[in-house]
Amino acid sequence: ETLTALCLKQHLGIDAAHALDDLGDELIAVSPIEDSLLWNRTVDGDWWYWKNKPKTDPTTGREVHNCCGDFPIAFHGYKDPMWFYKLEDELYGMDDLPGISDNWKKYKWHILNETNKYFDRIRRARNARV
Repeated sequence: ETLTALCLKQHLGIDAAHALDDLGDELIAVSPIEDSLLWNRTVDGDWWYWKNKPKTDPTTGREVHNCCGDFPIAFHGYKDPMWFYKLEDELYGMDDLPGISDNWKKYKWHILNETNKYFDRIRRARNARV
């Protein structure tokens, strides 16, 4: 989100902040979700994704080491629009999308177990707030 942050600063005078939830987990995935789910600062060490990110959440003091909070704002890294339909179905249960081919239903997550666990966590968190 570096370009967005620079644009906000240059054109609107707004300082961008990390998009973190109350637990310090990321709300914007900068890669396909099944890749981001595997990133862990504690296990993998500091590399480009973690560069310039705080090691602890400035508000809570909690260590920031995982991606993917329970109320995601955006997922990046998808070029094929069929993946967006897959994400829509996972997040909102849109099994039948009027006027859209069913080809997206053939798409499979490459780390199925972890990805399903994450979407289950999102749905539980969303339902808890209703």
